[in-house]
Amino acid sequence: MTRQDGAGSPVGTTPNGCRWCGALERGHYRRWKPSVGWHQWTPPTDEQRKARMLARRSPTDPGRGGLSSAARRAA
Repeated sequence: MTRQDGAGSPVGTTPNGCRWCGALERGHYRRWKPSVGWHQWTPPTDEQRKARMLARRSPTDPGRGGLSSAARRAA
């Protein structure tokens, strides 16, 4: 299961992604998300931006270039 922020967007989404789905503004147009339905790009809240930035910094967040503690010890 994917971790999610307060709006249900995947954590690890770009900090400036849509408040509801996490997609970037450019190319968003209208998107569907079950919890909000059809929506236009909406700026994320400050709390969402902070959570997304902190998630990107997480050293164990897979897919973000971080290393697990075991990989850091081996390096």
